Amino acid sequence: RDPKAMAAQEYEAWYCTAYPSSVAFQLSQAVPGSSARVVYGITGATADVLGRLRGVLVALAVVSLVGAAVGVTAAMTATVLERRLEAGLMVAIGAPRWHVVLFFLSEAALLGLLGGLAGGGLGLLGGRLLGSGALGIAVPWLPQILPFAALLGLAVAVCASFAPVVRALERYP
Repeated sequence: RDPKAMAAQEYEAWYCTAYPSSVAFQLSQAVPGSSARVVYGITGATADVLGRLRGVLVALAVVSLVGAAVGVTAAMTATVLERRLEAGLMVAIGAPRWHVVLFFLSEAALLGLLGGLAGGGLGLLGGRLLGSGALGIAVPWLPQILPFAALLGLAVAVCASFAPVVRALERYP
């Protein structure tokens, strides 16, 4: 839109935001006698590529989470099957079943927490290396992502372990 047709507050927001049209307008103002125009085909194509890349990365993250959940389920099923005599003995000598479930889930939670921290740290390091090596840009170090990664690892481990643990302890010891 024409900047002269905007209201004052709308013009200020437009002028102070890095929209291609506002940048071109400011360049025209800064260099007398020049005319800066936006090539909308290029900016639109760039936005389209970035949108598709974001979609691919989200799909990759979802597939990774599902793969991690399947792996944790398989590992916990194997762990429970290996230790079923131990769990049965605990139930037989008087431990409530929910204590035994809590025992296995706390083990899974600890492993998920540590795995989330390790994965988050490796992801930050890999992102920095990939950004500087392949793309030639400096990727900022964001350690505030680590608690989120740890909580996500914990949630995936506990949720994926719950079904095999409960299913294995449904039988009579």
